[in-house]
Amino acid sequence: MSDNDSGLVGLVESEKEPRRIWGLAVAGVTNNLFAIVFVLLFFCVVNLFSSLFSLASQNFKSFFVYFVIAIIYAVPAYGLLNLNKWARLFQLVSSLFMVITGFISIYGGSRMVGSISIIIHGLIAIYLLTEKCQQVFKSQPVITNKEIVTQG
Repeated sequence: MSDNDSGLVGLVESEKEPRRIWGLAVAGVTNNLFAIVFVLLFFCVVNLFSSLFSLASQNFKSFFVYFVIAIIYAVPAYGLLNLNKWARLFQLVSSLFMVITGFISIYGGSRMVGSISIIIHGLIAIYLLTEKCQQVFKSQPVITNKEIVTQG
């Protein structure tokens, strides 16, 4: 069977399914996006541990809240690793929300927690708004199975 019989006739290298790094992320993920994903996964793990401690103390309401927050951090982290546009938008909105809640925390008396939230989520939002980040998400080719079949 030759390369022409594979069903991918007419596809150039850039139109094939994106190459993956370590099986986790597509090749276009920048170091800054890896850092953002690391921070999001760190917050996810912290909230998972908090949910487990709440479950151990039979505080089911806190368990549910911490577990949902952990999922809210994990889902965009996975999407950012795959350069999904929805993940960038979701994380941008949630980071801006966290910046606002950081200011509310400072006003409420939790200066340290509010400041950390503003700094971390503010930096994430700033990077996601940069032109370089926008170009990374625009440069991802989208090819569906239907297009592969019709081109082959």
